[in-house]
Amino acid sequence: MKFQWDEPLPSQLSSRWLIIRKELTSLIKLSIPRWYNQGSTSQTTWSTSSMEFHGFSDTSQLAMAAVVFITVHGSNGTTISLVCSKTKVAPLKRLTIPRLELTAALLLSRLMQYVQATLKFNVTATHLWTDSVVTLTWIKSHASRWKDFVRNRVSNSRAHCERTLEIRTSHSLWWTGPPWILTPEAWPSQPALSDELSTHEARPGIALHAAASQPDYHWDLIYRFISLLGKHRRKPLDLHSALEEARLFWIKATQAAYFTHEIKMLTANSRLPTAYAFSRLTAYIDAQGIIRVGGRLNQSALDQDNQHQAILPRHFSTLIIAHAHLRTLTRGTQLTLAHVRQSYWIIGGRAPAQRSAHYLQRQQAISKWHHPNNNIKMGSIVLLTDERSPPCKWPLTRVPVLHPGKDGLTRVVTLKTATTTLNRPSAKLAILPISTKGRIK
Repeated sequence: MKFQWDEPLPSQLSSRWLIIRKELTSLIKLSIPRWYNQGSTSQTTWSTSSMEFHGFSDTSQLAMAAVVFITVHGSNGTTISLVCSKTKVAPLKRLTIPRLELTAALLLSRLMQYVQATLKFNVTATHLWTDSVVTLTWIKSHASRWKDFVRNRVSNSRAHCERTLEIRTSHSLWWTGPPWILTPEAWPSQPALSDELSTHEARPGIALHAAASQPDYHWDLIYRFISLLGKHRRKPLDLHSALEEARLFWIKATQAAYFTHEIKMLTANSRLPTAYAFSRLTAYIDAQGIIRVGGRLNQSALDQDNQHQAILPRHFSTLIIAHAHLRTLTRGTQLTLAHVRQSYWIIGGRAPAQRSAHYLQRQQAISKWHHPNNNIKMGSIVLLTDERSPPCKWPLTRVPVLHPGKDGLTRVVTLKTATTTLNRPSAKLAILPISTKGRIK
């Protein structure tokens, strides 16, 4: 309301406050029995009595409440007593009545758990009641069906909710409970639950379907080649023709896997759309079934691979570009691309050719990468490296003591110089090569 402390309340709020203040004075007359079994004789004891917990929850747009009663069935009859109750103000964010009813059911569930953990009575049954059919539908269904708000509350209150009841606000109800609790035959029956009442809180279903297509590897051709190779194994093998057949086979297999639609259109003599790269290359299919670049070099003295290069996708041509990069001695993108295009035309080949510089790291023939160093030995003559001075000024030392690790490798050694002794990691040492040619055996 943003009222100041010394500012009087409006007449409407003032009258409501006076009513509340008057009701507070009547709390002195309120008496709540602390002994749940109201029998006055000593014949009724806890051992001969059966107890049940009954909890009720209700809500409105302004607040929600939960109350727990205990019924004691003894030889003198059945008594009902109030155990505890709890109220809670409705959240400032306006919620629907079903959501408020669900929040009240959660409040009752937590209150009942607290009562059971505190009193630790030998209770024969526990019944929790709510008058919301939608709340019961949410609780009876699996929590994963609903949105986050409903799911988080259903998962916490599922274990303690059952049945329904239309609670009428009355003074006697909150102290002794509804009278029909004394006769289980008069309890309200479970209503028929329908999902139609709670569909607005249902989580939209997501169906995941994964279809994996089997790649066409032309295994029949491979098996046929193996069988033919077995029949003619006694004949001398022509290595050049065998490599050429293998090269043509993998070119056809690659084109069949990546250019299926283009092969169908070229076979049917259909014109490719302008967006296709093939339309600018005047592609055609030769007698061997390979897609090649067209052009006007038929009368030249070049061979067929140079006249009409085989078209390949760039994702499959990494090894071809790497081989051309090595053959041209890593002279740059333009020379690598020119060497590749003597036999192949790679769609968008300039980009992977530019990335061929990444192969330089693999081509470095560094000895320590390809030939692991022998472990340092005692008595070795080494140079102690120093980044602040040139190698010609590194001190010459001897290794008198090794400090091997648990794996048997030496990573720290003791060095002895002309003036002192010190420990250094073996990575900072330059081991001098020892020649064995002039040694006497």
